[in-house]
Amino acid sequence: MRFVPATDAWEFCNGSAWVAFEEASSIDWSLSAGGGHTCLVRPASQATCWGLGTSAQLGDGGTTTRSLPVQVHTDTGTPGWTDWISIRGGGNQTCGIRQNGTAWCWGSGANGRLGNGGTAQQTRAVQVQTDTGPGGWADWVSVSAGAAHNCGIRQNGTAWCWGWGGLGPLGNGGATDQTRPVQVQTDTGPGGWTDWVSISSGNTYTCGVRQNGSAWCWGFGGNNNLGNGSTANQSRPVQVHTDTGTPGWTDWISISASGAHTCGVRQNGTAWCWGSGANGRLGDGGTTDRTRPVQVHTDTGTPGWTDWVSVTGGFNFTCGMRQNRTVWCWGQGTSGELGNGGTTGQTRPVQVQTDTGPGGWADWVSISHSQQSSHMCGVRRNGSVWCWGNGFNNSLGNGGTANRTRPFPVSGM
Repeated sequence: MRFVPATDAWEFCNGSAWVAFEEASSIDWSLSAGGGHTCLVRPASQATCWGLGTSAQLGDGGTTTRSLPVQVHTDTGTPGWTDWISIRGGGNQTCGIRQNGTAWCWGSGANGRLGNGGTAQQTRAVQVQTDTGPGGWADWVSVSAGAAHNCGIRQNGTAWCWGWGGLGPLGNGGATDQTRPVQVQTDTGPGGWTDWVSISSGNTYTCGVRQNGSAWCWGFGGNNNLGNGSTANQSRPVQVHTDTGTPGWTDWISISASGAHTCGVRQNGTAWCWGSGANGRLGDGGTTDRTRPVQVHTDTGTPGWTDWVSVTGGFNFTCGMRQNRTVWCWGQGTSGELGNGGTTGQTRPVQVQTDTGPGGWADWVSISHSQQSSHMCGVRRNGSVWCWGNGFNNSLGNGGTANRTRPFPVSGM
């Protein structure tokens, strides 16, 4: 897959020619499912959240759990800003970027995960500071929230992380918590690369893609989730291998870190996963752990499809979107998180159904997983927002706590 700046669109190679993947430019929504909550930036650039709020992760000035969407406040109160461009839900915290390039976080401040130099809980947005103190940078281009740490990329291509550092997920060569951003180093030491294009914070580790198409991970390696053929922890980036060994591929376009497994998409449209294989979350037809990438199968077997647009790893499951705008999930299904109308686990992809039954929609624009709980959400081309899976923390945004085995509409969207 390649991005064509002239047309502002992605193209896929179908084996003989490049084919355009039409983006729904009118539905530019940032959707993110967190540990027990979900957040959304709507076209009007307002940020709303719903679900578990006990750690102030909803940003509405309180600690109340909400079964319906509430607006994220400004740092001083209401009403909320209307210039949000992206938002990411983590374990008990949430972070986002505004149009002026500033980054803001709210929720639990434990381990320094809000990046504001402290560890206190914040019920409203606080600005992420620079590495040296107050006065945050205004050139953030992306941010990613993990269980207890966050990472982001600045306009100069450098990557920065903050929060819990216990097993090396900050990538700065150490294992100490950081209350302000620290730069992700190279694989050999200080002085980080300046060509990062994407970053994804998992529960205890982090992964990213560089401009040369190489994929790198760092942090806890015990679940094989670093993809480098080893289970050792890494406090600096290590390159993700190919399926057979080294060196790693240089055609990655995206990568998604989750709880105990990682997935990504390559330029040829194939999807690959590695790490814990429990519950079939790797999509390769089995439940074996993998220290290197294995290709995600089709629904019936091998070889895998070559038209994946994105793949995102959930707590014990994985979902992805294909070029035809259908969504498919695999792995644990006990809470309905696969969206196929059942609660049985699947080791290969099964299609997410409509709200009424078999025959899934083919108009999905984006999907988002939860790393710490078992629910999934997505946006369709008509602007409607749907969630499915575990509803225990009101994370589905439909006014209730019942699990949903098929997509259910978020109220007020």
